[in-house]
Amino acid sequence: WHSNTTPDAFAEAKQLYAQNCAACHGEAGAGDGVFSGEQVEAQEDAYGSWSGHEIVGPTDFTKPDHMLSASPALLQGKLIRGGMGTGMPMWGVIFTEVQTWSLVSYLYSFQFEEVR
Repeated sequence: WHSNTTPDAFAEAKQLYAQNCAACHGEAGAGDGVFSGEQVEAQEDAYGSWSGHEIVGPTDFTKPDHMLSASPALLQGKLIRGGMGTGMPMWGVIFTEVQTWSLVSYLYSFQFEEVR
């Protein structure tokens, strides 16, 4: 992931994240931003399935099992189209393609403290 960005793009993504993402996902990416309590966690029904219409809490980017199993294309798609049922806005109409890919690289940085 680190080879897919430059120091300037990474710095811009860090700023974009702070301005647009941290309120929900938290400054350190743990899904604990000031607006994270506004979200409603999805609940499993009595049959063990999800209806798919619930609003879920912000993703915790510090969880290795989640982040290291997410492809860059999946993260890019979520940024462009929004969280689809999560309350996350569509950033594709706001961020450029370069900014979106820089943000994807930045999200992986929450797995590696020394890089941030």
